[in-house]
Amino acid sequence: MKTMNVKRKNTWKVIRTFLQLALVAAIALLAVQGSVFPSKYRPAPMPSTSPLGEAANAQDHGFIAISYLGVEANDTNARVVIPQNMLKRHLQALKDNGYVTITMQDVAAYYERGQQLPEKAVLLMFEDGLKSTPSLAQKLLQQMNYHASAWVYGANLENPGRQYLTGADLTALNDNSYWDIGSSGYRLSYINVFDRYGHYVGELSSDEYAHTLSYLDRKYDHYLMDFLRDEDDVPLENNVQMAQRVEEDYRMMQEAFREKLGFMPSAHSLMHANTGRFGTHELVSAENERWIKDIFQINFNREGYARNDRGVSAFDLTRMQPYADWSPNHLLMRIQAETGEPLVFAKGSSRQAEAFTTLAGQADFHGNTLYLTSNEQGLGAIRLSEFVPGAVQVTAQLKGNAYGSQMVFIGADERGSNGLGIGIVNNHLVVTQKTGGQDTELFSYNLAQVNPAETLSTQQDEQRVVVGIQDAIIQYSGNAERVQQARQRREEALAQNPVTVAQGGETYVAPVDQLQRASRQLSFTFQNGLLDVTLDGQHLVKALRAGNERGGYVLLESRPIAPEDNQRNVYDPIYDGVFHNLSVKAPQGSGSRVYFSNEGSVLDKAVNGVSDAWNSIVNWFLTNL
Repeated sequence: MKTMNVKRKNTWKVIRTFLQLALVAAIALLAVQGSVFPSKYRPAPMPSTSPLGEAANAQDHGFIAISYLGVEANDTNARVVIPQNMLKRHLQALKDNGYVTITMQDVAAYYERGQQLPEKAVLLMFEDGLKSTPSLAQKLLQQMNYHASAWVYGANLENPGRQYLTGADLTALNDNSYWDIGSSGYRLSYINVFDRYGHYVGELSSDEYAHTLSYLDRKYDHYLMDFLRDEDDVPLENNVQMAQRVEEDYRMMQEAFREKLGFMPSAHSLMHANTGRFGTHELVSAENERWIKDIFQINFNREGYARNDRGVSAFDLTRMQPYADWSPNHLLMRIQAETGEPLVFAKGSSRQAEAFTTLAGQADFHGNTLYLTSNEQGLGAIRLSEFVPGAVQVTAQLKGNAYGSQMVFIGADERGSNGLGIGIVNNHLVVTQKTGGQDTELFSYNLAQVNPAETLSTQQDEQRVVVGIQDAIIQYSGNAERVQQARQRREEALAQNPVTVAQGGETYVAPVDQLQRASRQLSFTFQNGLLDVTLDGQHLVKALRAGNERGGYVLLESRPIAPEDNQRNVYDPIYDGVFHNLSVKAPQGSGSRVYFSNEGSVLDKAVNGVSDAWNSIVNWFLTNL
């Protein structure tokens, strides 16, 4: 027993020593980065100012605004918070294309005094006020000589918690030449919310919303977008009460910033209109417009597009919000589509790229990951240059979004008009025969289907949704009366006995958001005219006779979803097919020929593992200290 205690103590000593060393190293890393890179931002030269009017408009290049919703050390498969290494690649792609950053003061001067901006000007924004964002972005800004703005909610300054920037954090950022501060209003809160079964939920805080998102439909408004309404869409407040509620929100915002920061930022972003005005209801819009124009110099009223010029109001600006999984070429393709300017796309490993011929879109060979980016509402396609005779085995981890198309074609001709395709299309495993450019589906399997042992009826899932929402309110609401109501609704829901599938209930199939990230391990073998396909360890296609035995070329394709299949406010005309650890080789028994592989070596995987572990430690200290 004594020996076991000694071993336990020694183990704890080792762990404690490691954590202490990691802390010291993390602090040292943050301390020295200012001495390694320039400690002061150097603004890009501004063109000479011309007068407002036609002369200014003739020289106007406008600017693009790109806004990230947060930065994390490692890729945790989040949808919106971008990993630090991908952010670095984004910023490098912008810099390689000659983009220089401007400040919010530059934007205000552009609209108010006719100040000309550099030809390729970008306003770099970081919204949501996450504590980890400036710490992880600072080194990158210094490396690129880029300026950025941190956007925060006033309510988070009053109740910052560990994950949000505090007033002291923002004061330090404001004294940092690489940063300035913007306001996202007082709160990120949701009203007039319904769950996906049409049950009225009412109002949710940002924490409640984040923990119930999978239970909700897209029927909701942000706090300042509309009247408060009941389940029948009838307003719960009159015009005067609505105006007082809006006024109170702007008043609390100003008090929070002035108390915690000492001043009001000059720029604002409204969450979120995208309506052509300042709210979904015209009377609410008028109230927002009055307060915004009275307090701020500029306002971001829209999201989705990046380009702004003098043709839009300084109070109706737009910004593009890249998602965490966007490749650098995805970002560049979106910018090129808006600006019409030809851009230089990332290519990655020239050795890997030489093995392929590009037919459409852009391919980026980055280590053991191939990003195949489609053209706008079009196609991404590359062909393995070497002819593959007869039998072939392909393995890859497909890491593109669940909705969209990432396919591998075998036995194809040089133009890709014919071939046997295997891959994932809109969250379905699909096998298709392409002939003369036309696809004939041979097999389809819905990947939203669940294990039969875990199957729920829609009635059981409806109960789960109601209970889950009440659980979030109980956990995160500070209103005692509201919590009591949630407890009562939870008990009422649990008292129900919903019919099961075995009792005749309808099988529940989980909805899949078009922006949902995915990761599927695909492996297939084509031999003697027979196709076998395994996905995530399940042998789903067995000895399907298809294709031709003569062989042909191997093609990779990516496509976005069709515009008519768009979900509200999330359509993206560009799609990244992501082929991780791709291997194309002769199957066992047909030789040992490897036609292409980007699989990393054992050493590469070990180095990446150590790097990820280190980044996780640094991120923990940045977020929690």
